[in-house]
Amino acid sequence: MICIIPDTNILLNTIKGDYDELNFLSALQTLTISKKVVLAIPEQVKIEWDRHVQDVLDGAKVTLKNDISKAKKLKLFLLPQTAEIFMETIEKVDSEIDKMVKYRILRKVTALNELIEKHSIIIPTKAEYKLIAADWALDKFAPFFGSKDKQSNAAKDEKRKNSMVDAIIFQSAVDHFANNTYTKGYFLTENYSDFSKAGDKKQIHENLSPLMPGNLNYEINVEKFYYEITKSTGFKSYSYEESMAMIKRIEEAQKRIEWSIPYPDNTLDCPRCGKTLDDKQDGHWHNSMYGGGLSWWRSCPNCGLQWDTGEYYD
Repeated sequence: MICIIPDTNILLNTIKGDYDELNFLSALQTLTISKKVVLAIPEQVKIEWDRHVQDVLDGAKVTLKNDISKAKKLKLFLLPQTAEIFMETIEKVDSEIDKMVKYRILRKVTALNELIEKHSIIIPTKAEYKLIAADWALDKFAPFFGSKDKQSNAAKDEKRKNSMVDAIIFQSAVDHFANNTYTKGYFLTENYSDFSKAGDKKQIHENLSPLMPGNLNYEINVEKFYYEITKSTGFKSYSYEESMAMIKRIEEAQKRIEWSIPYPDNTLDCPRCGKTLDDKQDGHWHNSMYGGGLSWWRSCPNCGLQWDTGEYYD
């Protein structure tokens, strides 16, 4: 039996729409419910999922509001009669944002909640994980690296909290896998900044590597995981052309992971709590909610709100 252990970011990015083109959620549902794979959720992942899922919904509304504000500026370039019709349509869209978010995201939240609650194994957090994580923090053992950028004390505290969570999730994954008779497994995460080896993001950090069971794979490329799991379980049959297309997608995804992409340099106030955000500390490039590449995402460290600004990377 194959065991899949996702990190929190995988679940949250699924509802943001990052993996829609791959039919990722559909594959995860079908394979788990049909018992072709075991979906094992660390208890800490479930806690983080419950804590942040509303932030994703709120962030989607902010993203749509931003897009509507940008669209309204087109009125200046339209003839009066056309502009009137255009604005009527825009105002109608503006009034239906809640419905749009419900259609686009809430249905995925419902599906994932059902998958977690009814069809997954929840890996309990043992007291020993917290003690080991504390020792790792003292020794600056992965994932307790800190940031190379200058940070405020609040930002450093938040980093330490996140690293503690990461350490507990990792221990939950390897301990569960090692104590069960799975033929193969995946620890699936996009948090390569904390878990991966410096200079080779495809490999798990050398501190953590000795702790990984031999048949538990460390995977940061979701396209690669999707291709392997759907092919090995018979979920999808690939023609030669489809396989070549998937391999190209995998290579492109890996390039995006490896790229050193510059940060925008400006500030913005969080629309929820009003905190002034700085791009270098409070933003990141990520797969756009609209598909088709990377766009700039904002993350408020004060209230947790995240949203896609729609600013694409050229």
